[in-house]
Amino acid sequence: MIVATAGHVDHGKTSLVKALTGVDTDRLEEEKRRGLSINLGFAYRQLEGGASIGFIDVPGHRRFINTMIAGASGIDLALVVVAADDGPMPQTYEHLDVLTQLGVKAYILVVTKIDRVDAERLAEVSHLCLALLPQNTPSYAVSNTGGQGIPDLRDALDREARDWRQHRACGHFRMSVDRSFHLKGTGLVVTGTVSSGSTVVGDTITLQPQGKTLRVRSIHAQDQAADLGSAGQRCALNVAGNVPSDAISTGDWLVGEGAPGPTSRIDVRLELLANVPFTVKHLTPVKLYIGAKRIAARLFLIRSETGEKFLDPGDSALVQLIIDGSIVCCRGDRFLLRDDSETVTLAGGSVLDAQAPKRGKFRPARLAHLEAQELASPAQAIAAMTIGHSTVVDYSAFKANWNLNDQEATALLGQDSLANVKLVEAGDESLLVSTQRWADSGAAILAELASWHDAHSAEVGIKPAELKQSMEQQGLPGSLFMPVVSDLLRREKLRLAEAKIQLSGRSAQVPKIEEEGWRKIEAIFHRQGRQIPLVSEIQAESGLAAGLMTKIFRRQVQGKQLVKLNDKRYALPAELQSLAAVARDLAASAEGLSVIHFRNTIGCGRRLAIEVLEYFDAARFTQRRDQERIILDKEFPEQFFSR
Repeated sequence: MIVATAGHVDHGKTSLVKALTGVDTDRLEEEKRRGLSINLGFAYRQLEGGASIGFIDVPGHRRFINTMIAGASGIDLALVVVAADDGPMPQTYEHLDVLTQLGVKAYILVVTKIDRVDAERLAEVSHLCLALLPQNTPSYAVSNTGGQGIPDLRDALDREARDWRQHRACGHFRMSVDRSFHLKGTGLVVTGTVSSGSTVVGDTITLQPQGKTLRVRSIHAQDQAADLGSAGQRCALNVAGNVPSDAISTGDWLVGEGAPGPTSRIDVRLELLANVPFTVKHLTPVKLYIGAKRIAARLFLIRSETGEKFLDPGDSALVQLIIDGSIVCCRGDRFLLRDDSETVTLAGGSVLDAQAPKRGKFRPARLAHLEAQELASPAQAIAAMTIGHSTVVDYSAFKANWNLNDQEATALLGQDSLANVKLVEAGDESLLVSTQRWADSGAAILAELASWHDAHSAEVGIKPAELKQSMEQQGLPGSLFMPVVSDLLRREKLRLAEAKIQLSGRSAQVPKIEEEGWRKIEAIFHRQGRQIPLVSEIQAESGLAAGLMTKIFRRQVQGKQLVKLNDKRYALPAELQSLAAVARDLAASAEGLSVIHFRNTIGCGRRLAIEVLEYFDAARFTQRRDQERIILDKEFPEQFFSR
């Protein structure tokens, strides 16, 4: 269990931790000289049975509120410390605001310096403070110097730690760095509170946002040497890698493989504090606190409850935070906002989408996506998007946003509530779609093709790119197109013909004028034999229009009834096979395969002989060497028909 102190400066937070643990967390000479905490302090209490308590002592002075926020991130319980003689003071209230906005649910009120006040004053202060805290918050009155009340408080914390719900080490390993240093004889040490997952000695982890790879050499969890560090523990990791300690900043993250990567835009649910002394406008510059990170950002208002482009105290809104740099986070991470000068705590909230888009923030589908991310579980979010809104979900992005590991992702899709959700593999992408949307998409493609065939009865089929463009215009996501088409092909609802898509049972209906024209052209080819005519010669003899001939030639090439030698000459496949046999025989003879010998053998002009041999070269049937050619492929190449 991780416990943090909270309260005004000089109310006895550090002394309380020392009384509970025996550890003085003020270790800097300046802290001891000035009598106030500047940095975070850490102490631990080991209990029988393996339970332990990690204490984070935070500074109380308003000038060190940034350090307090970093220390309070990821804690389980807050010790709200209030001096009996002073009562609640400004930093008491500010610290409580911070804890509330960071999602802390468990509190213990500790009223200190009771030896300085009478019973009436003690009761008054306790009453005032409990009114600020959740109902049924336990309260203890102590004297750090005299020791009164300390044993009772210690026993209460021990019971809480033993009964504390164990953090499930779910998700990928993530730890926000609050300190890093180089220890002589040990090397680089990085400390923080593990927010999810676990890591073991020997693991490879990544420093983000730098993207540097490190290896875990040893682990201290809750101030004890350990083989494993997991969610809910204070950990110190001794790591090895090509990273100097001064290259690691407070708020950087150590993450395991598969964990979310860096981002510069996050969509969030924002809750403005009720005591903010001014309105917060669209694009207001702010300071963002998330994990142990503090960074500048701008507040882009997506949707407020009032519809205005500003927020009043107490308002709630969907907001995109545009970050001046990179952070690492995932859905559900809590954060805090302060004004740009860092004098006023403005708001808190939780991350909805850690990889928010730059464009399309106001689209209905996008707003529905964000609403789904606010639901309590990933299963509810998926059901809302796929079944409720018929959205196609990028499952890889969804898993990263919710920080789901592979086992959790597999178990998730096995839930009964997602029985009508289909996982679709589309190349490198994994998509989720409702079974109804999947069926509707297939039906829409079949209907589109039926209409297309009716309008283009003479065509074999439609090019895949054209069909995809048409379906996208009708609202089918491009990522879903090929998986649906592949499924329809597998089920023989569609088929491929000449690299085009057609409905099963439909084929090109050749117009009568083309059929008659082809009969004339085919007769000319047969009559000419090896004297393969030019297109212009065929047109002159047949009397067919140039446009009609172009259609006929294209269709016959597609149907493998003709082979295109070049733009001016076509040949029948059988004739081309005959000429290939002549070329093969000449190449094996003493004469060799030259233009002259080939021309003389088939009895044609030089121009035709050259065109045929050049086609053979292009088809890799022959290869020219000086004035002759050799045969590369002993068999007549099948690619003759597909050129």
